[in-house]
Amino acid sequence: MEQITQGKLKILKGQNFVTIYKNGSSGSGISSWNEDLWSFVDGLVGKGYEVMSVNIQGVDIFVTLKK
Repeated sequence: MEQITQGKLKILKGQNFVTIYKNGSSGSGISSWNEDLWSFVDGLVGKGYEVMSVNIQGVDIFVTLKK
């Protein structure tokens, strides 16, 4: 597995899956810290990935996708 940091996103990439994590406490609200996360997820969906789960815990958000 490979760990990647892109801006405020933390990405864990395996052979057939990707998990993206973002801590939203440093932003100025939910809408402001989601934009880069969902743009990244949208790019992966465009490359053939499928969203398997979205988990929000307080201000933290995790998205897992599989290919």
